[in-house]
Amino acid sequence: MQGVEASINHIGDKQNFVLQVNSQAKNTALKDFVAKNGRGTHAQLAAASFDTKAADPEAEARRVVQEIKEQSKSKLG
Repeated sequence: MQGVEASINHIGDKQNFVLQVNSQAKNTALKDFVAKNGRGTHAQLAAASFDTKAADPEAEARRVVQEIKEQSKSKLG
């Protein structure tokens, strides 16, 4: 999606996923979100941590995706 960036960083047993919206977003809801919540040209839309030592990595991945979806929906309406 244009105007949305994802970053991943690894800290210990966690991989942290951050979804940001930038000022180049074309979608009206995303542009409004940056205008209201941004620091400069970016605004954090969602973040979640993946436990790299989870007993069931697939379930952990589904949990992270669901968490990011829920955060995004709640912030964008």
